[in-house]
Amino acid sequence: MAEATANRLVVVIPGRLPQLANGRRHPMATHRVKAEYRDRLYFQALAQLPRTGWRVQPGQRRKLWVTVRQCRPMLDPDNCVANCKPGIDAAVRVGLLAGDTRALLHLVVEQVAVRHRTEERVEWEVTEAGPISVLDRSFVEQMRQRDARADG
Repeated sequence: MAEATANRLVVVIPGRLPQLANGRRHPMATHRVKAEYRDRLYFQALAQLPRTGWRVQPGQRRKLWVTVRQCRPMLDPDNCVANCKPGIDAAVRVGLLAGDTRALLHLVVEQVAVRHRTEERVEWEVTEAGPISVLDRSFVEQMRQRDARADG
């Protein structure tokens, strides 16, 4: 299910996020899980784009709000973000986001408890982000300087 307007696109994926952080499984099994989830989000978002014409311009900053609704215990915040990575990659690939760097993406991940497994889903909402704050600007500038030193 997906919903789109001129400034907002919401894609809902039924079920849970793929469990990638701290996983003890074969690397190819992990790859298959990532690819399946990435493709689900990619094709649902791609189906919405022709109706809205909603695309990001190169270098345009976006806000990605991920709401994870699950009935089991909540994940660590950093593990939840790590499990969102295949979806973020799909959003970049389909053209919803210009990139997944801090300069181009404002990521917010929220977890909500639900009562039953049938209510479990992940909502991916992409909107326009405001300008980078002073703190973020200084961080981005520090990262650029570090990269320039590493390249030079």
